[in-house]
Amino acid sequence: MIATVHSEWIKLRTVRVHLVMLIIAVAFPLLIIALVTSLSSLGSGFGDRNFVELVTGVSVVAALLLGTVSAISLTGEYSHGTIRPTFAATPSHVRVFVAKVIVNSLATAVVVSLLLAGGWALGATVLSGRGAPVGLAWENGTLGSMVSLMVLAVLISWFALGIGLVLRNAPATVTLLLVWPLLVENLLAGVGFLIGVDWLGRWMPYSAALVAISPTPDGDALGRPWAFVWFGAVSLGLIAVGALLDRRRDA
Repeated sequence: MIATVHSEWIKLRTVRVHLVMLIIAVAFPLLIIALVTSLSSLGSGFGDRNFVELVTGVSVVAALLLGTVSAISLTGEYSHGTIRPTFAATPSHVRVFVAKVIVNSLATAVVVSLLLAGGWALGATVLSGRGAPVGLAWENGTLGSMVSLMVLAVLISWFALGIGLVLRNAPATVTLLLVWPLLVENLLAGVGFLIGVDWLGRWMPYSAALVAISPTPDGDALGRPWAFVWFGAVSLGLIAVGALLDRRRDA
């Protein structure tokens, strides 16, 4: 298993598109944080929660881009046929999929952790220089929000891998990954509201996890940690379905 994980790590870090997406995922949020904290009107103060919502809000973009990396790391192998030598070297397909989950999860967690730490330090330094210091604490939900964003990013990578295993197509997987919370779940929730099933929107897994990263989640939402448990279960379910379908299809 260690050799399989090492092999997946080599593939993840040596493909150029992965590195490009990684650079964008880190640079874009840091740029936005620097601009907003430098140019915004402080008024009576920026506020801890406002600042953390800025950091986590722009970092969601990074989480989606890292989810795209996870999707491409799998579907790209099917598109280019490199999955065949992978399966030849490791006949157990499940072991390959588990290795991809491990490598993408660890890579995502490390990158997002560094991004959150760097983004918070950058913004806090700028705001402190402008006379509006900010801080983190469990009591007001700001620290929990930062940790929740890291968890969300890892779960998005699982969700991306699950979709990729089912579809085996990079453009379709990336498109579905990006539009799912904006279009699919909103449509399902809207249909549920029209037919009188108001609670359906609360159980949309992706949307519930996105709401749960807020320092003060909506009282009607699932909230932490159950929103993440539910989204994680759905994502792992997708991976399991994809693994079962893989047994019925050629590489």
